[in-house]
Amino acid sequence: MLCRIIEKTGLKTLEPVINTAEALKSVNENRPSLVFTDINLQKKFDGITLAKLLHKKFDIPVVFSTGMDDAETVKSAMLAGPYGYIVKPFQEREIFITIQGALKRHAITRKYRDLGNEYKTLIKSIPDIVFRLNSRGQFEFLSESASSLGYQPAELIGKYFYNLISDPHDQEIIKNFMLHAQDELRHEKTGSQADKTRNLIVRLQPKKKTGSDNGITALVDAEGKYSIDANTMHKNFTGTHGKIYLIEKPDNNLFNAENRKIIFYELDNTGKIIYIDRSITLLGYSAEELIGRHFSILLCSDSLEQCSAELVLPAIKGVITGAEQSPKLFNERRSGSRSTRGLEIKIKSRMPGKFFIWAEINAGAYIAGAGNKKHYAVAGVIRDITERKNSENNLSKYTGMLEAELKQKQKQLIKAQKHQRAFIPERLPLFAGLHLDALYFPTDELGGDFFDIRKKNNFCAVILADCTGHGIEAALDSTLLKSVSDRCIDVLMENLDPAAFLTAVNSAYYKYTLEEQFPTMFACIIDSITGRIIYANANYELPVIRSSEKAIRLKRGAGFHIGYNLKTRYKNMECFLPPGANLLFFSDALSEIKISGAQQISFVSLLAAAEKADLSGNSGAVNFTREITRNLSATGLDDDCTVIVCSRLPEYSCRRILNSMPEYADFQEKTIQVLSGYGYGSEDISAIAIASSEMAANAFKHGCGGTASVEISCRADGEKFCITITDQGSGFDHAALSVTPAADFLSGDTENEELCKLGVWIARFYMDEVNYNAKGNSVVMHKYKTPAKTSFSLLPETSFNKKNLGITFSTDLPLHDIINRSQGPINLEIAPDYLLSAGEVLKIFQAAIMCSKKNISLHLLIKNNKVKKILEPLELTRFGCVIN
Repeated sequence: MLCRIIEKTGLKTLEPVINTAEALKSVNENRPSLVFTDINLQKKFDGITLAKLLHKKFDIPVVFSTGMDDAETVKSAMLAGPYGYIVKPFQEREIFITIQGALKRHAITRKYRDLGNEYKTLIKSIPDIVFRLNSRGQFEFLSESASSLGYQPAELIGKYFYNLISDPHDQEIIKNFMLHAQDELRHEKTGSQADKTRNLIVRLQPKKKTGSDNGITALVDAEGKYSIDANTMHKNFTGTHGKIYLIEKPDNNLFNAENRKIIFYELDNTGKIIYIDRSITLLGYSAEELIGRHFSILLCSDSLEQCSAELVLPAIKGVITGAEQSPKLFNERRSGSRSTRGLEIKIKSRMPGKFFIWAEINAGAYIAGAGNKKHYAVAGVIRDITERKNSENNLSKYTGMLEAELKQKQKQLIKAQKHQRAFIPERLPLFAGLHLDALYFPTDELGGDFFDIRKKNNFCAVILADCTGHGIEAALDSTLLKSVSDRCIDVLMENLDPAAFLTAVNSAYYKYTLEEQFPTMFACIIDSITGRIIYANANYELPVIRSSEKAIRLKRGAGFHIGYNLKTRYKNMECFLPPGANLLFFSDALSEIKISGAQQISFVSLLAAAEKADLSGNSGAVNFTREITRNLSATGLDDDCTVIVCSRLPEYSCRRILNSMPEYADFQEKTIQVLSGYGYGSEDISAIAIASSEMAANAFKHGCGGTASVEISCRADGEKFCITITDQGSGFDHAALSVTPAADFLSGDTENEELCKLGVWIARFYMDEVNYNAKGNSVVMHKYKTPAKTSFSLLPETSFNKKNLGITFSTDLPLHDIINRSQGPINLEIAPDYLLSAGEVLKIFQAAIMCSKKNISLHLLIKNNKVKKILEPLELTRFGCVIN
C-alpha cells in the first residue's frame, strides 16, 4: 500500500526488504533518494539502528513509517535524526507532505554543508593572510597563511592588530582607520571610502627578529563590517575584515622570483624599459627584446584603458610633469605622489594556453645619475597575482551562492516568524473591567515562548508556556505545545478549570516529550467583574500582583513540568485582584537575567522593578521589561521574553458645569490622562478629543451664544467611552445637515457657520455613535476602544516615514503664506497618526482653492485612511489636488 501511494507522487520504488542486511545491500546497489523503514525489523538490528547507519554511511534521508507511537519508541527514534515520522494507518496527504519535506530539507542541508566546505577550502588556497578583527581591533580570525610571519593563527587570536606593526606611525594609521569606520556608521555613510583602506603599506614584525628592526613590508586591504539589528534596524559596527600580502620575506630579502613570481624592472623618464630581470621568461619574453621598448608593450588592451589619461598616465607615453620632472606613474593623481602601490592590471603572456596574467604593480620614482647626467627614473616590481585573483573570483562566486542561500534561509525564517507570530494574539480582547497589555520578545528570529488570551462572557483566560532553549528547536517544540493546548482549550473555557486544562495538556503532550525537553506552563481564569483569579501552574514563573505600589508573588501550586510525568495532577489556587491593581505575568527570561558576571537578578529586585515601573496603558509590559534591563544595569536578555500586564479598571465617571472653552480644555486634559491609563490608543484619544472639542465649541458659540454654561459628563471603562454635552440653547435641526460638507463650503455661509456644520460632520465620522435629543441641545457620543496590539519590540513603534516626502502638516503651519511664496508644486504630508479638526479641514480646503487660482499643483501625501475618507467628500480633485 505504501509503495502505491509513493508512486503516485512520480517517484519509483524499489523492492521492499524485511531486514537490515537486505536494506543495506539494496541501498548500496541502488543509492535511493529516500528510505521508508519500520522500527521493528527482522534479525539483528532494528529500524532505528538502520537509520543511523544509512545517515552515517550513505547520507540518505530516512522516514519512519510504523504503527508504534508510544513515548519511549518516539524518543529513541528521534535520536536517529529522521526526516519524518508517520504512524499507521497512513493518509495519502500525510505521506505526500512528508516526502516533499524530507527531500527538500535533505537537499538544503547537503548544499549548506558543501558550500561551507568550499568556502573553507578557498580561504586556505589564498596565499595572502585573510583576517577579521572585532570592534576593538583584536584578531578574531586569521587564515593559515599567517604562518608566513612565523605565527600560528591561534597565537594571534585576541591580540591587537596594531601591536603586530613595527612602525608607531603605521600603528596610528590602523587605529585611526578603526575610528573612521565607526564614525562613518554614526553618519550612516557605511560603504564610503572612509571606512575602507586599500593597499596601505605597513611594516610588520615577524615572530622571529630579522636583521633589521624595521620589520617587513606588507600591503593591507581592509574595510569596516556592520550588522543590522533585526528588531531595531539599527546598524552596529562589529569590526573589520581584510587581507595582508607580503612584499618581503621575514628575513628582509625580496621574495624569490621563481617562488613568488616577482619581476623587477626599471624605466627611464620616458617610460622605456632600461632593465628587467630574467624572471620575465615566465611570460615567454626575453629580457633583451624588451630593453628600450615602452612599458605599455606588456599591457593588455583593457589595462591600457585602465591607465588612460582620465585615470593617470596619458596614453602611457611617460609624459614628464611635476616640479621634480619625474615620469607620471599609474596612480599618481590618486596618490598625490610619484609612486604606485598595489595597482592590479593584466599583462600579456606568450606561454601556451596562458594569454595573460593578473599582475600587481608597485613602483616609485628615484634620481639616477649625477651632475649633468642626473635624471629621474622608475623602479618597480611586477607580482603575479593570477592565483590569488582566480581564488578571489571563485571565492566571490561561491560567496555569492552562499549569500543567496542565506538570503533564502532568511526569507524562510521571516516566513516562519510570521507563522509563529500568528500563534500569538495580535489584538488583545476587551473587557469592561480589565485592560490587557502584552510583550513577546524572542532572542532569536524564532522563539520557544507562546501565550494565549481568550474571552468568554466576563471571564478572561490567560495561558503562558515556555519551551526549553530558544531559536528554531524551541520554536518547533512551542508549535507542538500550542497545537496540543488548542485541542484542550475547551476544558478551560467551558469548565473554567485551569488544573483540569493543564492535566489534559500534560496527558496529550507526554508521548511527544524528548529527554530533558520539558516545557513549563501557566493557566488562569480572571473574573473581570469580581476580580477573582483561579490559576494552576506547571512550574512556570509565578505571576506578581501589584496593589497600592506593593508587589506580592502568587502562591505556588502543585504540579511538575508538562510531559515530565503522565500521572501528574495539577491543583487550582485562588486569589483576588483589587480594583486599580495589576496582575503581572512574565517568563523566566527576566528572573534569570544576569546583572554582573554570572550573578542573576534577585527576586527582591524583580518585585522592586514591578513596584517602580509604570504598568498602566499600552506600554506597561515594555516599561516593566525596560525597568529591569536598563535601570538595574542588567547585561541583556539571554532567553525568549514574554510579559503580560492585566490591570483591573474601576469605572470612571465625571460631571462638570463649564463656562468657557478654556475650562473645557482643562477638563479634557484630565480625561485624556484617564483614557491613556485605561489603554485607549493615540488614534482613539485623538478622535475623542477632536469630536468632543468640536461639539463643546458648538455648544458654547451657537447653543448658548457664549453667555451660558454647558454641562458635560463622561464615563469610561475598558471597552468604551461615553460623553454627553448639553447646552442651554434652543437646539437645532441636526437632521437638516447635508450628508457631505462640500455643498456647505460653497453655499456662501460665514466661516463660523461652515466650521459649525463641519464640526458636527467630523464628530459623526470620528465617533462610533452620535445621538441628539429631540430638542437638539444635547448630544451623546460613544467611542469603542480599539483592542491593544501585542508588542514585539522594546523600542517604541515608529510608523512615520524616515524620508520626509514634503511639508509636514500641523495646526500652526502657515499654509497660505507658503502657497503665496511658492512658484511650483507643493507636497503636503499628513502624518499617519494625525487626525484633522474642522478648522484644519477647512484650512486644507481653502489651500486647494488658492493653489487652483495660482495654477499650482497641490499634492497631499496621506497615510491615514480616516483622514482620506474625511477629505474625499470635499471633492478636492476639482481644484487639481492630487491625493496619494
